Amino acid sequence: MSIYRDKMAGFWVGTEDGGLNRFIQNEEIFQQIYHDPADSRSVSNNTAWEIIETKEHSLWVGTMNAGLNRWPANYRKQGIPLFDRFTKSDGLTGSTIYGILEDESGDIWLSSNRGLSQLNPGSRDVRHFDRHNGIRGDEFNHGARLKTRSGLLVFGGMQGLVVFDPAKVLHNKHRPKIIVSATTNSQATVTNYSGQETLGSINPDYADRFVDFKFAALDYASPGKNQYLYKLTGFNVGHLTGSIGFANYPFNSYHPRRFTWKQVVGIADQAAYIAKKNGKNSWVGLYGAEITDDADVASMKPNLSNVIKAGHAQMVTSICGDIEYDFIVAETVLASD
Repeated sequence: MSIYRDKMAGFWVGTEDGGLNRFIQNEEIFQQIYHDPADSRSVSNNTAWEIIETKEHSLWVGTMNAGLNRWPANYRKQGIPLFDRFTKSDGLTGSTIYGILEDESGDIWLSSNRGLSQLNPGSRDVRHFDRHNGIRGDEFNHGARLKTRSGLLVFGGMQGLVVFDPAKVLHNKHRPKIIVSATTNSQATVTNYSGQETLGSINPDYADRFVDFKFAALDYASPGKNQYLYKLTGFNVGHLTGSIGFANYPFNSYHPRRFTWKQVVGIADQAAYIAKKNGKNSWVGLYGAEITDDADVASMKPNLSNVIKAGHAQMVTSICGDIEYDFIVAETVLASD
């Protein structure tokens, strides 16, 4: 549980499974704000255990297992409980927030069991810092945070205190060269480098069972933190992510023409979306099962998890534990030709 006093002398109480609570002093009662599963703008979880008000009077709420919430100042002023959510799909490394602090520039700093994160509220850009950046450990303690009068930020963890000046934190602005290779089962690998004037190409045909793309950034200072922007020209496919998704083309080898190239690209994009949504630097692959009846294809449901459970598709992944699916995207990509 946490207790926070805002700039208007109001008291907020964060509880475990009791929602977000505001104490109304003149009436000596509590106003409860609860998570509503049917409302994506409600507070994301009833364990709202970390609270802070920023200089522009937005209220930030950290939760257990449901990410970060922002109650914008304009909605707070009107008493309308509409929240903006920040989760792993927005770039956070985890879903549990241990500590929240605001620096002098207005950026939000978060502690978790996966290091520290710096969030720009305007652009929603997130930067992460862990033991590879000089922090002694990635595991921090709930509520162990302090901003000093001089603007230093202090976070407490399993390995002691981390004290730093956010204005002096350096960011790696080096953009490394990129190498991309592409191959099919019948053609030799073609490799291209960023800045290369003449690019090689491959021309897959119906006999090719797959097209395999690989890419890497030639920067080895902290390769696990490299992120890539990729796009397939001609399709609305583009992500900023370090995660990988892939699918075989044709998707169903028994009926190779059942899915179009565009649909298979959509399936691979769905795999990449799942990987990104469930954590950076993970991979997901989707494969078609041996579908022998047109009725099997027609019965495919838009819910990808049901499609997999029914045996119409198979998934391989590096993700451990339960997987979150995106039902809207799955409805468009897993459709019969």
